[in-house]
Amino acid sequence: MLLKLEGAGPLYTRVYATLRRQIVEGRFAAGKRLPGTRTVADALGVSRTVVLHAYAQLEAEGYTATRVGSGTYVVDAVPVTERLAPAYAEGNPGRATVEAEEARPPEVPTSRLAGRVHGAPPTDLPRELLDDVVGIVNLTDGAVSYDVRGLKAWRQVLTQAMDSLPTDPPEVAGARPLREALLDYLLRERGVVTNIDDVFIVNSAQQARDLIARVLADEGTVVGVEDPCHPGVRRAFGALGARVEACALDGDGLDITAQAQVLVNARVLHVAPTCHLPTGATLSQARREALLAWAYAQPAWIVEEDVDCDHRHGVRTLPSLASMDRHERVIYYMSGFAHTVYPAMEMSCVVVPSALRDKFHALKALSDRDGLALRQYAWANYVAAGEYRRSQRRLTQQLLRKHEMLVEALQQALGTDIRIEGKAVAGQVLAHLPSLDAAWMSLLREEALRLGLLLQSAEDWYCHRPDHVVLLLHYAAVPEAMLVPAAQRLALAYRHVQADVGRSQRRRA
Repeated sequence: MLLKLEGAGPLYTRVYATLRRQIVEGRFAAGKRLPGTRTVADALGVSRTVVLHAYAQLEAEGYTATRVGSGTYVVDAVPVTERLAPAYAEGNPGRATVEAEEARPPEVPTSRLAGRVHGAPPTDLPRELLDDVVGIVNLTDGAVSYDVRGLKAWRQVLTQAMDSLPTDPPEVAGARPLREALLDYLLRERGVVTNIDDVFIVNSAQQARDLIARVLADEGTVVGVEDPCHPGVRRAFGALGARVEACALDGDGLDITAQAQVLVNARVLHVAPTCHLPTGATLSQARREALLAWAYAQPAWIVEEDVDCDHRHGVRTLPSLASMDRHERVIYYMSGFAHTVYPAMEMSCVVVPSALRDKFHALKALSDRDGLALRQYAWANYVAAGEYRRSQRRLTQQLLRKHEMLVEALQQALGTDIRIEGKAVAGQVLAHLPSLDAAWMSLLREEALRLGLLLQSAEDWYCHRPDHVVLLLHYAAVPEAMLVPAAQRLALAYRHVQADVGRSQRRRA
């Protein structure tokens, strides 16, 4: 523990000043337990009695509170506006004296990139309330499903990889055995013909988006995205100062002819043609050909995201857009191909045109060189042994059964009050409540939580926010026995909110 005595005067006032500074500057935040008195005494080289006096002073002045049998906890911190002022007047006996802090030096500027990135979006899930809810059904993004048999096989190959792990780290592009295994998989399952040097392993789908954006976009680059789309796509390009243009979808996905005016200056277009998330739309052969023709004529790069490609419901397997690309304009990435087997593992792969190979290699080397070698070598064995495909087939059957149960339950409980999209997407559905204004989402979430149901808004997936409530319901990890009760709880919460809306409107009238 690193502490430095502050100020001058009696030892206990200096210890007090030291701890108070830690609280004021947020190093000991509200609710945080202070170190034990012996620990502080050892760190500062003073007796424990001195520290006990300092702790008593902190508690007397409201900074801390003692919980019997637990310790001393910070109650509150001094507001920022008070941080530069002397805590107490000099010469006041019995009060600690804290020297005035030096004036802050001028702020040091950061990059434009840092200024545009505001961290992860705040969650809209009131998780602090979950401890008070019994039997809650979680339909939020945090719910992940996995295959039990696949997980067992994964543990076996992981143990084997630990016994034979090479001493050298993998190449910048990723472990060669994994890239070789994916070459075969991509050819058989996606029709992608590529060179091993054009395959890159990354740690997550979001790292893939970020890497692609860094290679393709600068400030002012016009980038087209589907609306809706994963919010991480917009953030990756937006952080670089690109101008993101939203392309509206119809029932069959993106129509490049209809969006030509929106994309007149575009140099990049991000699409998910095989199975769009979250609507489940699949582009027809004609629309795919038109998309490629547009990219060649524009000219522009197409970024193809392959999402939930192994878990589609009622949609025949189609080759990837990259497999149709004759002039190497498509950058292809698979979104999180490993997390369905092991939820905490979100590896992804990117397949790039050979003309971009060196640029991807150079930019990836700046931030990620080893790529967690153990899991890459283990995953190579898992894919090569066919375990990945077997696990995907089992998961597809599980998710199809759950999907049908939830959709039927929602339609029975809400009837025409709900409109469901994403019927081809496994693991989630997009649920529209057209008669409920978007402003009432918070109330719906709170009412659902009271009834034992955790909901997530899909608002963040849209560039142009819907005027009504749209929910993204993740059911993959929900037990089958809880799917019907989940739909019933949603319907009850919806009706309670409708009643509240009606009363509010009558009062205003």
